[in-house]
Amino acid sequence: MNNKEKLLRDWERHCDQVQQSTPESLSESKAEKERRKKRLLNNYQKFFEYYFPHYCDDGKTKCATYHIEAAEAVKNNQEIDLFLNWHRGAAKSTHADVGIPLWMMLQDEIHFMLLMGFNEAKTRRLLGDIQAELQYNQRIIQDFGKKFNYGNWADGEFKTKDGVLFMAMSILQDPSGLRNQSWRPDYICFDDFENVKKAKNKVLVKEAVHNILAGFKEAMHKGRQRCVYAQNRKVKDGILDGLLDRIGQIETTQIIEVKPFDKDGIPTWPERYSEEYWNEKKKNTTWRVWMCEYWLEPVEDGNVFLKEWIQYKAMPVESWGEYDAIVGYGDLSYRATSDHKAIKVWGLKLKKREFHLLKSFVRQCDISIAADWLYEFHESLPEEIQDMITWYIEGNFIQDDFINDFDEEGVKRGYFIPISPDKRSKPDKFLRIERIAAFYHRGQVYYNAIEKDSNDMKIAEDHLLAFEKGSGAPDDSPDADEGAFYYLSKHRVQSEVEVSFGGKRHNARW
Repeated sequence: MNNKEKLLRDWERHCDQVQQSTPESLSESKAEKERRKKRLLNNYQKFFEYYFPHYCDDGKTKCATYHIEAAEAVKNNQEIDLFLNWHRGAAKSTHADVGIPLWMMLQDEIHFMLLMGFNEAKTRRLLGDIQAELQYNQRIIQDFGKKFNYGNWADGEFKTKDGVLFMAMSILQDPSGLRNQSWRPDYICFDDFENVKKAKNKVLVKEAVHNILAGFKEAMHKGRQRCVYAQNRKVKDGILDGLLDRIGQIETTQIIEVKPFDKDGIPTWPERYSEEYWNEKKKNTTWRVWMCEYWLEPVEDGNVFLKEWIQYKAMPVESWGEYDAIVGYGDLSYRATSDHKAIKVWGLKLKKREFHLLKSFVRQCDISIAADWLYEFHESLPEEIQDMITWYIEGNFIQDDFINDFDEEGVKRGYFIPISPDKRSKPDKFLRIERIAAFYHRGQVYYNAIEKDSNDMKIAEDHLLAFEKGSGAPDDSPDADEGAFYYLSKHRVQSEVEVSFGGKRHNARW
């Protein structure tokens, strides 16, 4: 089955779902039917939940307040640029591509809809969702008649019996001359138009922004210019930022920003997502993905550590006895959950001049969880490996009251892991961490391939790549790495080479 056949098969399955999910309502008089239709058309929430139960968990999930806010903003403004900066899973496409335009069309407010994206083929697939509703939604057909006339989403356009044209295009195409009889485009939805890789090409970004503003917006119908931008901000200085720089402050622009939960941890769409759901999602999602896709704060690689410098190879516990030294270093935050706790376990192979990241713990959690993890990890190791590891922790925390969590864990288990304080007088954190980049650059650093798919290792990698002065990226994990490197560098070997750490010079004796 080729790709086109698969797309058509998927679309047919979706159409079956639409048809089966929208049985005709109970019999009613013509007057009752008209009153019901009027009530639904006057209330977007009721309209959407009645006609699209397949987008509402079979009628179990109500619309979020921001879905209603977006629909009313479009309805109440014939000229608007509405930016939906909503987190992943907030139903941007469902409402901007399907619910809102069909609600408007059935009120004779849309005559020519353009659906725009970065990739035309993907945008056509989104157009198929609209066609499926007009062709197979039994509730729409019962109340408004058969609307679909001719054309096909797979070819990029179709038309209704009322003469409404729906068309899919790429944001880089030429919109000149677009017309549906006397109507130019009067509703444009720019959906998923940001491309993270292409955003690095500033010429392409500039071209896309110009084409949207000087091309498509200028090609719209006079007095009917409703533009909806369904795109969360997952990249800096991309197309979305370019648009907001140009039109973000004008009177007809509205921005609705929605994160998974508010500052008090209350879900913004409680009808669909619980507080427990988001806690689990955040825990099981890498930091970079969470920030970019859910928290609307894009993270980019810094200019200190490069992705190509990170190498992986298997380091089974059975082989850890071959290391000349193993250091575990903890960098712990004061606040319970806002900052990250990092415990990194590194091994040193002197002859190969290699540093190996054996195990990683990087989480936003209470200190007691970090203490429990440390003891669990320690107990999972053979006794001879336990004796090899030297443990250090940021000196400030050794004397702090909450280090008692580690002691309490030891009391509970009947023994204590000896942990020494790192009492160095440390210079600038950025300079200290930056210095270990030289080992990455020389190919002397490897990560444990056995741990590659663990969330802790993924977050450690994300934080390292994002590290840059002034970036605002969490630095607890890179700081723990620096501490481990510092103590491993003090290990005596046969030949001496001076290596600089933390502003002091030590004999590493390579």
